[in-house]
Amino acid sequence: MEAAGLLRAHILEPLAFFFMQGAAVRSSRATYLVLAGLGPCGLVPGLTNSFVVVEAMRHHVLNMAVRPPVV
Repeated sequence: MEAAGLLRAHILEPLAFFFMQGAAVRSSRATYLVLAGLGPCGLVPGLTNSFVVVEAMRHHVLNMAVRPPVV
């Protein structure tokens, strides 16, 4: 059952988002504004999670056999 959730999260939801944005955004300026807003929204969590993983590596407590730490 967990695989169905992963399929939905990684395949179906991005496809649905792509088609909904394609229907809603018509001009190149609006496309730029949407992408300019989504960039920082993905960058901030990515940087914070990278910081957590690097700190765990520095202190030799990162265990790749278990689920990685996520903020």
